[in-house]
Amino acid sequence: MTNLLHNAQQHGQGPIELIVHAHGGQIRIQVRDHGPGFPPDFLPHVFDRFTQADRARATTGTGLGLASAIARSCGGDHGAANHPDGGATVWITLPTGLM
Repeated sequence: MTNLLHNAQQHGQGPIELIVHAHGGQIRIQVRDHGPGFPPDFLPHVFDRFTQADRARATTGTGLGLASAIARSCGGDHGAANHPDGGATVWITLPTGLM
């Protein structure tokens, strides 16, 4: 969750929303920012480790790959999209049995 929030804070714009839903034996942790969103050609690579949409920024960090790896190792999933009203939405799902 910290990885998702930090990424939204560093690369998006506020307000940043944290939404948690439990459904069907899974918990979904979703973070939305109100910035420019992801470039469309970058969306398939959002969860690649150590990648950034704007390579010119040269900031340090793990990108969203860490969140993806944690979700998958726990039997969960992940996803990202541009919100129709602007900004980016990123989420991971985890089995509720882990909580």
